[in-house]
Amino acid sequence: MSRQPLFRPLFRPLRTSHCASHALDRAAPVRHHGTDKQTDRARIPLRRPLESPAEARAPRTVDGMTLAQSERAALADLFDELGPDQPTLCEGWDTQDLLIHLVLRDGRPDAFAGTIVKPLQGWTDRVAAGYAKRPWSELVQRYRSGPPVWNPAGWGKLNELTNGGEMFIHHEDARRGQPGWEPRELDPASVAELEKMLGSRVSKLALRKFQVGVVAELPGGRHIPLKSGEPTATVTGEPGEIVLWLSGRDAAKVTFTGDDQAVSGVQAGSRGV
Repeated sequence: MSRQPLFRPLFRPLRTSHCASHALDRAAPVRHHGTDKQTDRARIPLRRPLESPAEARAPRTVDGMTLAQSERAALADLFDELGPDQPTLCEGWDTQDLLIHLVLRDGRPDAFAGTIVKPLQGWTDRVAAGYAKRPWSELVQRYRSGPPVWNPAGWGKLNELTNGGEMFIHHEDARRGQPGWEPRELDPASVAELEKMLGSRVSKLALRKFQVGVVAELPGGRHIPLKSGEPTATVTGEPGEIVLWLSGRDAAKVTFTGDDQAVSGVQAGSRGV
């Protein structure tokens, strides 16, 4: 995996990964050296109590969980298993970078401003650097516990809307960064939630740069229009695989059929929000 050069003595920034380009993904973590850890820690918002190590290792099931909840729990388990230095699908990011990104997304909106307003980038860098110094188990538990109680993104339906696809995609970023991965067999409720995303405005926005039409074909032959236009190509696969493809991930089990020009345009086109 490619990296930016090391800038001494203050920091080693990682370039923004394409993983931060899809919907609801705005902040890219940057790791520094020489940050005042105690100063950064003092500014962390109040949040739900972290789970004990025993609770963190407890088996997880999808019974009674939404996609956002089950994927968060499964990804936290995978982070525990992989550790901080394993590759991901996100170019330039290892598992520590991905975890810090998710922790910032959950509970540090002040740090997100620097990803949009360049003069504030230094604060984003400093917060990310502070998290990078913390024990891996602490970061995993912080992510596992979800957004702070004041963050509406952790509330009921909003949690489902803002975090379902996001947690699924990032879970696969970590899974498929490892050798020998295979698609998971998802439960029917998770498949149904992912299928709903295919008809959303965000999915259509992901293909806004395409000059051809695109239709999703699901198992059983059901079709969902993704992008209007002529000629048209069809992308076939499980709902989760098509969601991954829409987000810009090439490690998705999908196939393309249709007009040759349209298929070429779809395979070469830029995807993601």
